[in-house]
Amino acid sequence: MKRTFRRWLLRYCCSLTGVSTTSLKKLASAVCEHAPHAAETVFLYALDLGRVDDLAKNTEFEDVCEGWEEMRSLSSEYSGRAEMFLRDRRNALPNRYRKVLDAYDSIEANAANDRRVIAMMAQKTREALEASGATRYRLAKDLGINEGNLYAWLAGDAAKMSRQTARRAWLYARSLV
Repeated sequence: MKRTFRRWLLRYCCSLTGVSTTSLKKLASAVCEHAPHAAETVFLYALDLGRVDDLAKNTEFEDVCEGWEEMRSLSSEYSGRAEMFLRDRRNALPNRYRKVLDAYDSIEANAANDRRVIAMMAQKTREALEASGATRYRLAKDLGINEGNLYAWLAGDAAKMSRQTARRAWLYARSLV
């Protein structure tokens, strides 16, 4: 499943509010009732949905609404594009909004790093298999790994293997040498 900013933002909203829902009304109520620390994330989710105007209708507390009103004026031309808003206006935004983008970027950076490490382990595993004379089939059977996924990973598809499973395969292949 492809990672998108909106999908990540929704999961982050649910995590911060403790409410498992896609309802903007329920997320906004959670911010007002017990999760004011999620106000920025819920605002950005509403912006990405193009529903910032709905936030004021769904909140009871003035202080949260004032913060959203201030951001609403800055983000008016970015309806439906929260990530673009954050990137374009990064330096003009309060730190608490920049932190949301930083959290997303760190996830993306970790994923890119994982792909790089998994590709390196595939190369090391291929080298170890060649040196030992063992087959990919034996590696898959001994470790209980799906053969198709192992073959695809060794052919360069890093998405077919988790970092932990790639490490297991590489260590096992290395032990055969």
